[in-house]
Parts: sequence; structure tokens; C-alpha cells
Amino acid sequence: MAPARIARARIVILTAGLVGTLTLRVPAVEPDQVLELGMLTYAAFETAEVKIAIQTAQRLLASGGIETEWRQCVGNDGCAESSSGRPFVRVQLLPIMKAADPSTSGDAIRASTVPMVALVYVPRNAEIVQTLRRSREGRSNPALATLATGHVVGLTIAHEVGHLLGLSHRSVGVMKPRLSADDVVMARTAALVFLPDERDRLRQAFQTLTLDSATPAEGLTRKSRRDVQP
Repeated sequence: MAPARIARARIVILTAGLVGTLTLRVPAVEPDQVLELGMLTYAAFETAEVKIAIQTAQRLLASGGIETEWRQCVGNDGCAESSSGRPFVRVQLLPIMKAADPSTSGDAIRASTVPMVALVYVPRNAEIVQTLRRSREGRSNPALATLATGHVVGLTIAHEVGHLLGLSHRSVGVMKPRLSADDVVMARTAALVFLPDERDRLRQAFQTLTLDSATPAEGLTRKSRRDVQP
């Protein structure tokens, strides 16, 4: 693949009690190759962590052949639909554990209405980070010792978007239901990727998405998917 041109994307995160501006460098691609993600966050989740999460998810999804465009959302109305007519996913960062199962780090919700929704239970992701940093590997590996909550949040976002686009759990790669310390280290070094067959399925599913249709693409599911991390 020829090197992509680099464009600058400006993302403004604005929530109650939190105002920040993020400037990311993203590959410039044709409009029909871009998945739009609307980020709905909360004040206590720091702007720096949001930036790390976006960069991590962006890199992982690019490994699956999906380029992304991110925008901030304020309230549910700000994430009701795409602002550009592109395929759209609403990403909600929640300041709570999942009541029904606190070990769940994220959910993918594809209902009969748009938009598709990726839920991320941030306290659970933060708990995973603390567990890894305090582990034997974490005390000896800089990639784990410096692990931030945003890194695991980004992993969770990419994983849930994978589910929204029809992927199931696998024994290796981004779609593993339980990531090991080695997997997280690979993610920090850009070695964790979607598998080749997953890349093909992601691109096929992406091509069939339309914003004015509630019919899922081939392989998509209408039910919520639960994910449990280490």
C-alpha cells in the first residue's frame, strides 16, 4: 500500500468541567474509506487519556484496513448520527462498572436503530491497568510500567468496533476476549493487529454499511456483545 498523505485533524473534547483541544495526525484517505466515531466522555477522564485512547484505537483499526475520523460529542444529541454522511459509531466512555458484570470492560450494541454504539466501562479498564502494572511483568517491562488507562480504553474501543462490524472472539489478536500482558506489550509496540481474514471481513462489512438502513451487514449481530478483559 502506498504511503498515505498526512492530514491534521483537530478534535475538541468539551464536557462539563472539562475543556481540551486535541490535535492528531491522521492519514488522509478517500471519504468512503473512513469510519466516523463520535466520542462521548466525561469530565473526570483526563484529556490526555482521551488522546491516548483515540490514538490507540485509531492505530489498531488501521491495522484492519479501517481509517477513522473522530469528533467530540456533547450529550446524546451530539452523537445521534454522522456529521458527514459516513458510517458512524458512537463511543461512550462510562464512569462506572457494569452492574450486571463488573469484569466486563466493554459492550458492542447493534440494535435496529442507528447509531451503532461501543460502550467502555472506564473504571474496569483502569483496574486492568493497575493489575498489569503491579504484576511481575509490569515491574520489569517499561511498556507495562508506563501503561495508561487510555491505552486499554483504546484497545477496548477497537475490539468493540470489531464486534460491531461482524467479528467474533479469536484466540489471538485484537479480538481476544482476555488480553495477556504480552498482548498489551504488543499493542504498545504496534505489533497487535487484526488478523488477515479479519481485515478482509472488516473491509467487506464496512463497504455494506449505510446510515439510512437498519439492516445489518453480513455477519453483524443485533444483540449486545459482552467482553471481559484480564
